[in-house]
Amino acid sequence: AEQAYKIRKTIQGEGHRCTALSQNYAGLLSYRLNEDANAMPHFLQALETFRKALGEFHPNTVICMQNLADSYAAREDYDKAEPLFRKAYESRIKIDGDKATKTISAWDRLLEIHGTMVAHLLEKSDYAKAKTIQSDTVKLVGRRYGEQNWRVTDARLKLQDVEFKEKLSPNEREELKRIDELRLVEVRLFQQGRYREALVP
Repeated sequence: AEQAYKIRKTIQGEGHRCTALSQNYAGLLSYRLNEDANAMPHFLQALETFRKALGEFHPNTVICMQNLADSYAAREDYDKAEPLFRKAYESRIKIDGDKATKTISAWDRLLEIHGTMVAHLLEKSDYAKAKTIQSDTVKLVGRRYGEQNWRVTDARLKLQDVEFKEKLSPNEREELKRIDELRLVEVRLFQQGRYREALVP
C-alpha cells in the first residue's frame, strides 16, 4: 500500500483523489497494526485532499474522516475525535439519508465516543466536563428520536447519575466502584451457571 501511494504521489500528485485513496488505505493498514505514528499523517493528508477534490459530503471524505477519528480515539485524544465523529454523522445524513445503515453506524459511533468520554472524565473526577458531554448527548438523542423516546429518558438518567456522583464524598465514590466490580463478577458467574455463587459471591 505504501508503494502504491508513493507511485501515485509521483505520477498523479499529492492532491489527486486517487493518491488520497491510496494514502487513506495505507493509513488504515498502519492503524490496524497499531502504528498510529504512521497512520495519522496519512489520514490527515488524505482528508485534506478529499475535502479539496471531492468536498465534505462525499463517501470517501467521510470514510477518511472516520478513520482519522478512530485513530484519535485510540490515542484517547477524544477532544479531536468527537468533532470528526459528529461531522461524519451529519455528512452521512446528507449523503445516505437519516435511516441508512451507514448513517446509523456513524450515529452509533458518535454515541459510543460520548459514552467513552463521560466514563473517562468521571475517572478523572472532571464532573463539570462530564456533565457538559452528557447534556449534549441528551440533546442529540432528543433530536434524533424525539423527546418522548426511551433513549432520551436513559440519557437524562445518565446525566442525573453524573450529577449525583459529583455530590458524593471520595469514599462513597469508591464504594460505588466496588459495586461495579462486584457486578462484573456476578455476570461472569451467572454466565457459567454458578447462580448460588453469583447470589452471594
